[in-house]
Amino acid sequence: MKPILLILAAGAGSRFGGLKQMESFGPNRETILEYSIYDAIRAGFRKIIFVIRRDFEEVFKQRVGMKVAEHVEVTYIYQDLNQLPVGYSLPLERIKPWGTGHAIWVAKDAIAEPFGVINADDFYGRSAFDVLFKFLSQVDDNNDSNLCLVGYRLANTLSDFGSVARGICKVDDNGYLVSLEEHLKIDKTPSGPRSCDVNGNIITLSENTVTSMNLFGFTPTVFVHLESLWGEFLEKYGENMEEEFLIPTAIDKIISLGYAKVKILMTDEKWFGLTYSEDVQVVKTQIKDHLRKGTYPSILM
Repeated sequence: MKPILLILAAGAGSRFGGLKQMESFGPNRETILEYSIYDAIRAGFRKIIFVIRRDFEEVFKQRVGMKVAEHVEVTYIYQDLNQLPVGYSLPLERIKPWGTGHAIWVAKDAIAEPFGVINADDFYGRSAFDVLFKFLSQVDDNNDSNLCLVGYRLANTLSDFGSVARGICKVDDNGYLVSLEEHLKIDKTPSGPRSCDVNGNIITLSENTVTSMNLFGFTPTVFVHLESLWGEFLEKYGENMEEEFLIPTAIDKIISLGYAKVKILMTDEKWFGLTYSEDVQVVKTQIKDHLRKGTYPSILM
């Protein structure tokens, strides 16, 4: 079976101040997501699953979904807070989304093929999708022991307008992930990237640090591990209204337990995306530059 692409598009955009997925950047009001989908189709993906929320279903389908459906098969999964394992109930006070791990978990019944995962509001670049599709095309869809993560240089993933959350990777000499640690506050400074850990300690990071942007390649049996870890999360943090079930944390646990190996596929692409409202003009400038270079046509779809 050919690989499919799972797109996480249910985010609320709290720091940005609105639906980042719907922000227009291209000459015909294209979103960042449409450029990612264009790259994914060019790489070989022919089926896309969108994880969205019911409250913006219609606008999402009109702005993005219907155009994409003219070129590839499209399916929708609807994420909400009440989607929990059997035996668990939603705390009355919970209003914050459960996180990226939950967003992937809710798609478990719709996926039977190797699949890639991306965020809807991040620009990943052409070569990132090329290496992802090639890897997924060669894996055994019944074997989750060989997964992948497309890695970026940390310096290529930072915002000029404030701190960002990134998955910091430790990689062995054979190019496999040793650990993946979520850093929730990384700042771009004149002396290089700086991160603040949970104890308030400042950590200086190399610009070449291998960084995850939630661009993963999985096989369907990864859902078995996510199910278990999701239950563990709810047991420990289910009553905490701020904690999130994040996919970098889940992947780190999966490899630490020896359930899978994660191959790092490096790319030199420069990320850009929407963390802050000030990022809008930067993204528009980057898109114009790509159009000028001929990376993308003026009309995508």
